[in-house]
Amino acid sequence: MDEQYANKHFLTMRFIHLAMVMGVFIYGFVLWFTHHNTPMQALSNDEELQGMVKVGIIIYAVILFFVVSAFKKYFFSVQGINSIKGEQKKDANVPLYYGKYLTILFILWAMVETLPIFGIIYYFMFTDLEYALLIIGLSVVFMLYHRPRRDELSILENIYRENNTPSEYEKL
Repeated sequence: MDEQYANKHFLTMRFIHLAMVMGVFIYGFVLWFTHHNTPMQALSNDEELQGMVKVGIIIYAVILFFVVSAFKKYFFSVQGINSIKGEQKKDANVPLYYGKYLTILFILWAMVETLPIFGIIYYFMFTDLEYALLIIGLSVVFMLYHRPRRDELSILENIYRENNTPSEYEKL
């Protein structure tokens, strides 16, 4: 693939990632704006429930981190790469592994984006802005950690090339 096309498509991945991260920032901004301009009543004043929900969200965040890491390792394995369906067009300038890499990232980002939704629900339940913004910030950190990387793309390219090289029998 031409280096110019590779750079353009990698830049597209980076812009998509930036848009996803900005979406999570917008969640936080909307909560902050709502908190400062429209006072809300907490749906629950039970401090015991609030503590249990806080612990539950932290446990979920830790589990999410390990699950996302495991999914990423799986998707970068040969079985994981082959489990993502796709067809290569004959005249396409973009190799198939670019689409598969973006699919992997979308799956990971969608999993991470569940965390700020829990932060929003927590805010509506207890109107605790600081903790809700902490959870949203943690999600931003997770998303920034799982950003598009050229080294991951080259690993994926090598796996793809190894699996799609014709065997000696197929060459005959």
